[in-house]
Amino acid sequence: MGFLKISTPNIGPGGRVARLQKLDVILAVDGETFDPDPKSFYLKFQKKNSAPWLITLKRNDVIFDVLVYSPFAADFVITGTEETSLTKELLKLHRFSDWSAYRNFEVYRDIYKKADLVDTFYNPLTGIIAPLWMLHNRLYMLLLLVLAIYATTFFANVYIFGFTVILIAMYTQRAQIDLKRAYCKVLNKRLWVVVAASDEISVVEKIMGLDENTSVRHFVKNSVRKGVEDKALPRSLNI
Repeated sequence: MGFLKISTPNIGPGGRVARLQKLDVILAVDGETFDPDPKSFYLKFQKKNSAPWLITLKRNDVIFDVLVYSPFAADFVITGTEETSLTKELLKLHRFSDWSAYRNFEVYRDIYKKADLVDTFYNPLTGIIAPLWMLHNRLYMLLLLVLAIYATTFFANVYIFGFTVILIAMYTQRAQIDLKRAYCKVLNKRLWVVVAASDEISVVEKIMGLDENTSVRHFVKNSVRKGVEDKALPRSLNI
């Protein structure tokens, strides 16, 4: 049994948001394989209240997952015998995390292949600890701007300072993911790939597999490899 390979750059909105590409091989939906028939694939999206769907795919001999929040359409071909055999061997090594822990990590990269990760997890405490959140996410220029605003309003009027703190907290809470995306664009980084995982180390492992010359700003390659080796192996996909 072969697998579906995307054969066109024209992918529906759901696929474009997830950064799916031509030549990506679709292996499973929500951890379940399916017949190499586009109709069988599209049936997986019939229950819209089941969104998001976890798509397992292969790109450049690297298997990873991505959460898709709306159905997408594309043209497919069936993988050949040799590619199918290789894919099945790679698939045996793929491991799934706890389903509830998955979220998309958006990887932004510049022309020098220096990347940043944007965790799309919505943190309900961001507004309360806005400066600490900015420091944790390495939004240094934004942090300096906020601290300058705090200092200016504090010396101007204590009531204005309090009002400013509340406004910044409310805005940071609502726009936390967009702020991280915008900061990457300020650094001239563009969205390169989207990976669904339970932690950053798993994402960096996939990035290194897709392009070993890509580096993530706050990760050291040796520490990443050690972290991957130390992780317990969850269940794999049965094929």
